[in-house]
Amino acid sequence: MKVNLLNSGEPHKPVWNWETLKVDLALDSLMKAMSHGDDTIYKSAETVISSPLTDPDAVRYRQEVLEDCIHNKGLVRNLYKIASAVVMRQDEKDLIYGAAQTASHQFDVSRKRLRLLIDALGELKKFAGDNAAIFSSNGFRRLFADWDENLDAVFFEKAEDLLKQLSFERGMLIGVSLSGIGQSTGQRLLVNHESDSKWSCIGSFAIVPADSSVEDDLLYRQETVKSGCNRSLSGAALDIENYFRSLLQELAFYIGCLNFMELLAERGISFCIPDVTADGERKAETLFELGIAISDQAEIIGSSFDLNGKHCVIITGADLGGKSTFLRSIGQSQLMLLCGMPVVARYYSAPVAAGIYTHFLREEDKAMKNGKLNEELTRMNCIADHLTPGSVVLFDESFCSTNEREGSEIARQIIKALLETGNDVFMVTHLYRLAKTLYDENDPAFAFLIAERLSDGRRTKRIISGLPQPTGYGKDLYNEVFGIQC
Repeated sequence: MKVNLLNSGEPHKPVWNWETLKVDLALDSLMKAMSHGDDTIYKSAETVISSPLTDPDAVRYRQEVLEDCIHNKGLVRNLYKIASAVVMRQDEKDLIYGAAQTASHQFDVSRKRLRLLIDALGELKKFAGDNAAIFSSNGFRRLFADWDENLDAVFFEKAEDLLKQLSFERGMLIGVSLSGIGQSTGQRLLVNHESDSKWSCIGSFAIVPADSSVEDDLLYRQETVKSGCNRSLSGAALDIENYFRSLLQELAFYIGCLNFMELLAERGISFCIPDVTADGERKAETLFELGIAISDQAEIIGSSFDLNGKHCVIITGADLGGKSTFLRSIGQSQLMLLCGMPVVARYYSAPVAAGIYTHFLREEDKAMKNGKLNEELTRMNCIADHLTPGSVVLFDESFCSTNEREGSEIARQIIKALLETGNDVFMVTHLYRLAKTLYDENDPAFAFLIAERLSDGRRTKRIISGLPQPTGYGKDLYNEVFGIQC
């Protein structure tokens, strides 16, 4: 059986730049908000978020499962508790195999594990029987259909019969072969299929109480037989246990999404299941940066935009006006869409991207091995080596480490190359020469946004449409800090 709630038949493989995305897009705060201190949820969230989907149908499949979870929160949480209890029980001391244990002890551990796991499978069967009709997504329907097909009455009858046989209520039946010199070899456990309470045999013998050698011989045969069975029994128990671990891991992601949405609801922050659109269609109403959304700030400002048909967005304007925060929200929302997650916005739509790449500011090289521009170009070259057409590339104040003429030309050529290979670009920049040159080209694929600044110098933290700004209004900050008009 396979869980397939995430529609992932293949192992999760983190994208090559996961650690960079995790830092640049502040994703640790998202995973902590999802987990609520549950380490299983945190690990599951990181596994899923670090492996975004690239197929629109796969994204919609996961979104349908999430909507089922939203409509049936209590039931999904109960199912998570069932899987969690099973996994936790398997890790307890009395169910752990030890190298120093005898074959008989390991055999008893395996039998006990199987007993508990078979009972847990019965709980899954009952859960599906009671609740399958309530769920509508393909993911849950496939899950319940899998249980219905594989966990039928015949399965449980055979499982109970096996466990009964392994209890050896009527003794242990051992089969052997005789060698040419009359020695017994090839001891193996035989299963009794007779309905009679006694096994028929050709002859029997009684052990003389004082004859310890015979007792030792029988004990040896018993240990040998159980040792041969242990691999099969422990393997069967491990297969079932791994299924529960997989169920727990996949449910944990959705529980994390529910936790995240409940946190946003408590704060009065809008969220939505995003629409997956065709290439070039991107729109948002009141999009929030998630770090701010889940913080304790009293006032949270969102931005709205309609970028349908736009493949390059240049953002200029006032310092501390929210440009980098907005850029982060673009990367976060795109990644969350690719993972089938809710987005922190009243409405959000975007196409599926082949990848997400960030080229943000970095600290100076303290070892002084590379100049700032060389470091920026090296990182850009690394992105180019991994870039897949159809990706989203985010730039935050890139190529400002040289003079404006050179920085603008470098950035312009990189932007053009990215667009020609079918990628979308978002760039926050103070390179006015770059922004003005691109604006003057009057290319309909370009959009120009600015950080809103009121006439008195106040920043609203909103990003709006506007002509490229030649200044970051640093004098506003100077006046605010020093109280001097300059």
